[in-house]
Amino acid sequence: QVQHVLASTENTTRAGKTWFKKFNTKQAGSLSLEELSLLIEALNRDVGLPPLNDPKLLEALFNKFDTNKNGVLEFNEFLNLYGCVRVEIDKVEIILRDRYIKAGIRRDFFIDKNRTGRRPEDFYKTLKKLGEGAFGLVYLVEENATKQERVLKVVNKAKSAMPPEELQLEIDTLKSLDHPHIIRLFEYFEDYNNIYILMESAKGGQLLDVIESNYKSGYRLNEQWIATVVSQALQAISYVHALF
Repeated sequence: QVQHVLASTENTTRAGKTWFKKFNTKQAGSLSLEELSLLIEALNRDVGLPPLNDPKLLEALFNKFDTNKNGVLEFNEFLNLYGCVRVEIDKVEIILRDRYIKAGIRRDFFIDKNRTGRRPEDFYKTLKKLGEGAFGLVYLVEENATKQERVLKVVNKAKSAMPPEELQLEIDTLKSLDHPHIIRLFEYFEDYNNIYILMESAKGGQLLDVIESNYKSGYRLNEQWIATVVSQALQAISYVHALF
């Protein structure tokens, strides 16, 4: 059935139009986020995949294909989304549960590289410098479109201890991870000298700094807090081990 749908652009358009019309119940000619949620749920059910039960992932999917940023998916935008999702299904990648998040769609499907060759400053405003290491700089930045804060790590290729292929493997690994206790990678850019990695901003600081600060002040961390931290760390480790 999937092979038939992908056999030609005409078939893909026809199938996409059927799904679009079925769930386009509010504003004529466009899908809202709520309508897309119902459509994806039905599409996953139709091909035997688990439901897309992650609101953040659904929103990322919606925003990725809402190219004119008007808050709805018009038919051509939806058709691009539909074609990409069906190709992912055809590859059978999204049903390999040990390599995919529970929603059934690879997280790295939503991660862009380079945005057609442009640079981070085209999309992000630098707020402040957070730190500097042996291999590069770290900045707090704000995405122009969403006003969301991100952390930008600038890795100098020449100074990096990793060979280029190992650095790429590290990025590919981070792209595939989606867990509440693991810092998320949103997108990355690359030029001749540097790799620019946009990651989730963590406001709580370094765990070691918290422990040392409390130790120096003579404050004993309570067992409940320690148990929570250890539990979160073990959940993250278990998640990674299950993937790899």
